[in-house]
Amino acid sequence: MQCSACESPAVTHLDYAGRDLCADHFQRLVESRFKKQLREQLEALGAGEGARIAVGLSGGKDSSTLTALLVDALGPDPRFEIVPISVDEGIPGYRGPALSSAEELADQLDLDLRVVSHEDDHGWTTDEVAQTETEGKPCGTCGVFRRSSLNQAARDEDCDVLAVGHNLDDCAETTLMNLLRSDLEQVLRTGPHEQAPEGLIPRVKPLRSCTEREVALYGVIEELPYHGAECPHAAEATRRTYRSLLLDLVDHEPSARHRLLSLEDKLKDRLDAGEADETELEPCPECGEPSAGGECRACQLAAELEAAHADA
Repeated sequence: MQCSACESPAVTHLDYAGRDLCADHFQRLVESRFKKQLREQLEALGAGEGARIAVGLSGGKDSSTLTALLVDALGPDPRFEIVPISVDEGIPGYRGPALSSAEELADQLDLDLRVVSHEDDHGWTTDEVAQTETEGKPCGTCGVFRRSSLNQAARDEDCDVLAVGHNLDDCAETTLMNLLRSDLEQVLRTGPHEQAPEGLIPRVKPLRSCTEREVALYGVIEELPYHGAECPHAAEATRRTYRSLLLDLVDHEPSARHRLLSLEDKLKDRLDAGEADETELEPCPECGEPSAGGECRACQLAAELEAAHADA
């Protein structure tokens, strides 16, 4: 198989584009897409001339590739500063190796890694949540805790933006899930953000136009350290159903992910997102994180877990 752009051997086939690419042209493609998304998203936030950017670095393939590309694109520019943050959910045998990969990459890129934990921030590890009898556990609770911990850490670090490693598959899956649930409000609130209520660090997703496979291949070619194992609780995730459905769609229509992403963007452009964007938030009385009223969702879940534990 030969590269569609030169005579070198191809390393991948882009089924949605009908092209084969060698390592060099593939890397150029990923970097070009990444920089375009990053530039547009930072400019939309008014941060195109400089920002302190937190990056969620889990140690997995997506976040490792994201961090390396951020350093490559912005590292030489003194107007930008990159702050990697890892969240320890408390999953023995899984999070330890992932954190080691995150630390290794941070050292390679000359970055100072900050590690926060669910136990410190919320009083519960994900493994402890998995042992309770509460509904929607443990993945739903873990996601809420992780978002809260990342936002709090990014705010504590005085960051202007929070970059997350969501790839095209992740974004298309979220759009599909929200549409099938008829949750237009959540579609409008999903990042990347052009603004965010006070207290919430706006998110950018520079990898949203690259597929999961492309992100992983880029990391392999660049020889980035990352932990490739799946979370042991992943089989319980509701999103797994939507991932399976999306993959079936892609088998029949390779451009399905791109079309879902385009649909989300068009919805955001055409529908009035003012109510979602301008929601007035106030500090949670328990943790100080932004909340639509009363305790934030993370503190509500922690209280439910405490109650379930007391009744056990």
